[in-house]
Amino acid sequence: MYGSAGKSDVDAAGARFEVGGTVGAAPRWIGTAMNFTFSGPDLAPFQDPCRGYGLPAGPFQAHGAFEYGDSRVSLQNVTITAAGSEAQISTDFALPLGATLGAGRTGSMFVQADRISGCSFPTCPTQA
Repeated sequence: MYGSAGKSDVDAAGARFEVGGTVGAAPRWIGTAMNFTFSGPDLAPFQDPCRGYGLPAGPFQAHGAFEYGDSRVSLQNVTITAAGSEAQISTDFALPLGATLGAGRTGSMFVQADRISGCSFPTCPTQA
């Protein structure tokens, strides 16, 4: 599928993961551009792999796009819906993580997620 468009669907634990797009050439995969959707009737089956995070009960959906380039990973129009709340994210992460994207922007991002109803999150350290 390198350098060509493709689509894959995976069903597990009652949830569906769909991904499609273009995969960049090995070994670095630069130029990969994908759209994705992850949805299901309940997040409960995913609680074990997410120890330390309280996942909300009920239906969920996440969709958006990501691109992998030489100096960044870009998340665009990512929307996450769960427990009657919605979060939207569009951002670039500089590579390697912590590098500068230019104009004083850094590649790290902190999302204030402790307000999503039905979820609990561990305390995240912050940098001054």
